[in-house]
Amino acid sequence: MPTAVDAGTAPAMQTMGMDPATYAAYMAQYQAAMAMQQQVYLAQIASLYAVPQMLPGQALPAEGEDGPEYLGQIVDYNEEKGWGFIECKETQLIFGKDIFLLRSSLMGNTVVTGDKVKFRVEKGEKGPKATSCDIVEKIADLAASMPTYYGKVKNFDANRGMAFIECDETKSIYDKDILVLKTQLGDNPDGQVVSFNVVIDSRGIKAANVKVLPDGFPPGKEPKPKPKPMPMPVNMIAAGKGANPNPMGFNPAMNQGKGMAMGKGDYADPWQKGKMAWKGGGKGWAPY
Repeated sequence: MPTAVDAGTAPAMQTMGMDPATYAAYMAQYQAAMAMQQQVYLAQIASLYAVPQMLPGQALPAEGEDGPEYLGQIVDYNEEKGWGFIECKETQLIFGKDIFLLRSSLMGNTVVTGDKVKFRVEKGEKGPKATSCDIVEKIADLAASMPTYYGKVKNFDANRGMAFIECDETKSIYDKDILVLKTQLGDNPDGQVVSFNVVIDSRGIKAANVKVLPDGFPPGKEPKPKPKPMPMPVNMIAAGKGANPNPMGFNPAMNQGKGMAMGKGDYADPWQKGKMAWKGGGKGWAPY
């Protein structure tokens, strides 16, 4: 009879000394155990990333005006093109994605990143889209109660539609530069000075209420100059073979530029058995 199969143990660890028939039976069991283990693993991975399934007999929520109303936040909106996306935890669980938003669903309103909205969902040509979208809270109205920061735009990527704002104050808080979307900046924004607030959504931290300041930083809001690196002391700059970094010519860790070597004639302790003497003339300590 073949021994019990342990899928976590390599066959070579358990098959030593087996006759061919026993070995073949063991390998068949081993492969079956491994296949089952793999299926369990794949099922666990699928459950982590799959869109939650509706219960048997449960239909998707009604669409359009007959459907439920959701509360979400604008994560991006391009005013020029007239479309963007709404982030909402409830719809994310149902549809597995942000909800597409068209200008025609805004009922004449204008939205920007960070605005909170209520909306319903209907089926569009490319998936779910928002309808009957109304503003609940405008991020611009909260600007007075939110900290305002000042920084400079850098690393603009036109293809990805994003850039970053470098700001000493926010970096001390969040330990990173602040993401800003192209829709808030326009073209070629690198180097522009801006004022902004910070909002947080499921994707992390991003800028809101971004305003370009053509005249640069307001007085008192300029970034602090970065300290220049300290130059290396002259006496620490090697002057070639035999240089001693100590201007007095004495360094117990070095002997005439030979480093920490304890070879012939080298002494890490200048007082070792009284065999060292001061030679002067820049020669430092040497055996006598």
